[in-house]
Amino acid sequence: MTIENKDGAPDSNNDINSSSIDAVTENLNNMAVLDDNNDITLCANCGKGEEESNSLKFCSACKLVKYCSAACQKAHRPLHKRQCKQRAAEIFDEKLFKDHPPNEECPICMIPMPEDDMLPPVFILCCGKMICAGCHYGMRKSNMICPFCRIPVCHTSEERVKRLKVLMDRGNAQAFHQLGGYYDQGLHGMPQNRTKARELWVRSGELGCSQAYYNLGVHYQAGMGVERDDKKAKHYYELAAMNGSTYGRYNLGCYDKQSGNFDRAFKHFLIAAKAGYKCLEAVKLGFEAGIVTKDEYANTLRAYQKSSNDMKSDTREVAKACYEE
Repeated sequence: MTIENKDGAPDSNNDINSSSIDAVTENLNNMAVLDDNNDITLCANCGKGEEESNSLKFCSACKLVKYCSAACQKAHRPLHKRQCKQRAAEIFDEKLFKDHPPNEECPICMIPMPEDDMLPPVFILCCGKMICAGCHYGMRKSNMICPFCRIPVCHTSEERVKRLKVLMDRGNAQAFHQLGGYYDQGLHGMPQNRTKARELWVRSGELGCSQAYYNLGVHYQAGMGVERDDKKAKHYYELAAMNGSTYGRYNLGCYDKQSGNFDRAFKHFLIAAKAGYKCLEAVKLGFEAGIVTKDEYANTLRAYQKSSNDMKSDTREVAKACYEE
């Protein structure tokens, strides 16, 4: 193909070679055809429209193009692969680096519950609710009667497991997590079986328990009953972070820092600190290194203090003092 100059003679300097045609074709194939409502209306591979195919479906990874069939998606893959991976990574990071969701409130005192090794929330086996350590301490002072269903707390391992299985049948994420912990540690009559524990934690995570995903990350990072696998550990920490685990997010930051991905690492540290996780020292190091800006550092300090204050209560302080004794 040639383009004529003003005199009508072919201009050899404007020859379009086959590689240029291929490049144009690739760009056209990657363009999404939109209707007036900005909805994609044509298959990215064969060009069939909604009127010809009622089964146009988005590429599940990037949501940028639609296909009328799996065959068309497979045929278009070589042209779409690079764009797809780039957008899929962007979508993933948008989810991963969202601000930490508000901590769940204790249903008794209505104060946000902290992620704290010294003051972990307590799971009530009769009705499947999580309450803070301060309110659980109050239960201990009132003969351990559940404030919700007025059922006495069980005192035998057999009854504990029985109640957990009832809650598991109802799809309670914390029940799967709790029983997984029994298998992990060999508690309450359960044999130590970390493979079984991980199976229960996977199900718990799927139901929304961030702590279960965090536990899976710890297992793979430390090689607890499984071959050490940093890739899987990081994957489960990512899931934990996206479900609200500041522990998981902090560990992600450590992984990225070790890998030299400092921008990503300190993004994680900033989000965790703002949610009340005790990692201000890491944020300070980022500020001193010029990775964290002055405004980011100041805003994080204020957010950390607010989160910490919001999660404090007199009963929690009393409970913490008793647990430390």
